[in-house]
Amino acid sequence: MTWEDLEALAADGHEIGGHTLDHPDLTSLEQDEARRQVCEDRDVLVARGLSARSFAYPGGAYDAALTAIVRECGYESARAAWGLRNLDQPHRDRRPLTESMPPRDAYAILTPCCLRSTTTVATLRRYVETAERKQGWVPLVFHRVCDDCGGDTPAPSMSATAFSALLEWLASRANTGTVVETVAGVVAG
Repeated sequence: MTWEDLEALAADGHEIGGHTLDHPDLTSLEQDEARRQVCEDRDVLVARGLSARSFAYPGGAYDAALTAIVRECGYESARAAWGLRNLDQPHRDRRPLTESMPPRDAYAILTPCCLRSTTTVATLRRYVETAERKQGWVPLVFHRVCDDCGGDTPAPSMSATAFSALLEWLASRANTGTVVETVAGVVAG
């Protein structure tokens, strides 16, 4: 995405959060380098006029030292890439279906596993509808939105067409009680 794409998304109410400068496994770095990756990334986003209130751990890997770094760098929350029930096989997975509102730990927000290029809009719709019945929060993580991302390497993706279809479906449900909120909005209460 270009800076203009990100700025347009932010102008439409979408949250743009941090994810490091170079996408390293932060748990494998010395603390000073991990801090540089997290803080400088946020500084760049803020300098571009983006609020950068939420952070996503690359690869979902984090520990107590990293949550402290993320907090020190100015983020209000952070999330991994798992912890909630699997999107594609929810009936076989016994993990929680939804995250609490506000989350139990703002620096370890649970998300459903695993959004992939093969995950259909219908699957996401069923997951959201089920979560609504459970009256919980489903923080969906879209790592890459692109039409030809080359499969799931290096990270899960969703086509721009499917992403747009999901957004349109969510918008159409506003009158039925579906609430779409940024991570920062839910964390703030």
